[in-house]
Amino acid sequence: MAINVSEAFRELIREGFISEAAEKIRGLTEEPRKIAIQVRERSPIKTSELYFMARGKPGRIPANFYLQINRLEDAHLVAYTKNTGLVSWTLDEFVDGKLIDLADNEARAQMKEYLASLLLPGAVAETR
Repeated sequence: MAINVSEAFRELIREGFISEAAEKIRGLTEEPRKIAIQVRERSPIKTSELYFMARGKPGRIPANFYLQINRLEDAHLVAYTKNTGLVSWTLDEFVDGKLIDLADNEARAQMKEYLASLLLPGAVAETR
């Protein structure tokens, strides 16, 4: 029985990538998860609007809110463009960029949905 070594390596790379990405998402606290969900639904979104939706109040955006956005950037979920003040959903592009040669469109779509689903309440407990 012949083993397709190339496919075995691809599978290991895909599994490692998904495992690492999932761990970063699982490590997020409640507020960045809520922010990420808002960005996914409304991308791109202005930081002022995102702040209002996340914290329920208008006004000057405190540094700790930008820290939450930075955490989401570290998890490859969003990108913040300082000069426009826009936050955009980037998970899809990140997965495509990493796995374009390792997984077909359907498999990548499933991976994107799985990773995004980890943002939902209760997902951490269910997946650990």
